[in-house]
This record gives sequence, C-alpha cells and structure tokens, in this order.
Amino acid sequence: MTWAFDRSDLTEHRLRGIKSLHHSGQAEIIWLDNEIGKFIERTPEHVARIIIAVAETGLRLGDLHRTRALQRP
Repeated sequence: MTWAFDRSDLTEHRLRGIKSLHHSGQAEIIWLDNEIGKFIERTPEHVARIIIAVAETGLRLGDLHRTRALQRP
C-alpha cells in the first residue's frame, strides 16, 4: 500500500505510520547471467521460458501466470 500511496495511486492510506512486522530479505537473491544460462541448459524448454521471462521482466510467478506471453500457440 505504501508503494501505491507514494505513487499517488491511492488518495488515502489508513495504515501509514504503522510499523511493518515483516521485512523481505530477497534483495540479495540475485541470479547472475551465467547462473541463469547454466540452469536453462539443463532444464526443459517450458521451464527455461519461464525463467527467462521472470529474469527479463521482474514479474512475480503469479503475475506471469496471468499473462498470455508464455502460452503455447
């Protein structure tokens, strides 16, 4: 909510100022290009397409699931 409020997508944020109980620690989880390449070499094509899409777009898997980009023709 804070992100949307800060972008002015929300006009009101009733939880503003309340301390968060959860802090995400995923900032340090980064795959290097060579690690992605090694993974893609050893995985089925449909999985490789997902990994490439996630790495290049930054979408979460749930968001990616809703897109048509990975659906087979």
